[in-house]
Amino acid sequence: MQFHYKALNKDGLMVVGLVQAPSRFHAEEKIKSNGLELIGIKATKGILSKLNKKLNITGINAWDRSSIYRELATMIKAGMPLMRGLRLISKHDNPKIQKIFNNIIKDVEEGKSFSSACAKQPQFFNNIDTHIIESGETTGSFDRVLFKLAESKEKEYLLKEKIKSAMAYPIIVIFIVIAVVFIMMTKIVPVFEDVFEGANQKLPLATRVLIGISNFTVDFWWLMLLFLAALITCSILYVRYTTIGKYLWSLIKIKTPLFGHIHRSVVLAEISNTLSVMISSGVDIVETIKLAGNVANNEIFRRCFNNIALNLEKGVPISASMEAYNLIFPPIVIDMIAVGEESGTTDQMLLTLAHYYEEDADTKVKTLSSSLEPMLIALLGLGVAFVVFAVMMPIVNLSNVI
Repeated sequence: MQFHYKALNKDGLMVVGLVQAPSRFHAEEKIKSNGLELIGIKATKGILSKLNKKLNITGINAWDRSSIYRELATMIKAGMPLMRGLRLISKHDNPKIQKIFNNIIKDVEEGKSFSSACAKQPQFFNNIDTHIIESGETTGSFDRVLFKLAESKEKEYLLKEKIKSAMAYPIIVIFIVIAVVFIMMTKIVPVFEDVFEGANQKLPLATRVLIGISNFTVDFWWLMLLFLAALITCSILYVRYTTIGKYLWSLIKIKTPLFGHIHRSVVLAEISNTLSVMISSGVDIVETIKLAGNVANNEIFRRCFNNIALNLEKGVPISASMEAYNLIFPPIVIDMIAVGEESGTTDQMLLTLAHYYEEDADTKVKTLSSSLEPMLIALLGLGVAFVVFAVMMPIVNLSNVI
């Protein structure tokens, strides 16, 4: 594989180049062995990425954010002026990132602080990132908080990629099952229906049900697609724009068997990691708790953290408020935060919780994936068995008559 990298040499000058290596890890080791301080590295673009760039449809994911935060932190730590670092990042190959950082450069040149300039670019910097950056500016630990943000985004990206990877096979199997059923209903069953009609015999119930489903699929497949599209659209609008819809969808994500446990582990990992970064960066604790509820796309968690923030303003400890929501927060979360509050190490306890739930989510996803495979195969087998039974029964009856 070929990797494109940016690094600083011993004189603090930027070095850009290409390196050939079997993996990202080996590429980083090769660059560091040359006495360079790595700023950023990525695999060279393929045809699809180049097409995305030309069409301007390239998105910005957590990995892009992580890479940029790490690049900027490394440059500032090496003594490079902020404006020079921003100009280097504005030459990124993603046109959206170029536009965002050109706007930031313009605002900073006009006298605005970096954090206030970031706040005007919500498509890249969310409220939490902006508060952390502002805290870094205030405390003089700008490079340190940027490194923390980079690590946080990297963890977020890797966790989601693990989940996507583990769920890829079951999703593919589901689509194959749907495709096989559709082909059987529209192409195979109608052929046997013509044969059965010529026999002038009463068909078994299973066969009549199968033929009925086949006829409906052949005649009204377009209506089924239309109904499905309308159902999905209405559901998305209801969940996104109504309070009750948001709450119900959040409840479904938490309470659904198998998937609910994974969702809660992912949410707790993201919230714990974000809280740890914000607290260690010096962000106001009440503001931190308020923002933490917005990390996960879950209305129930958001409401819980809003109430915890209100109680915190009244002097009630975080762990004590969480005890009222013991159906949402497991005992280990409440106990570890309580220990952190007592010892003054809440950020470290939250970081430990984040690691724990990242591993827990990863393990549960792998277990779910391996559990779904035999279930889906069994489901496909039952479906095929039903079709074979419904088709073969009339044929057997017809052979007995003959």
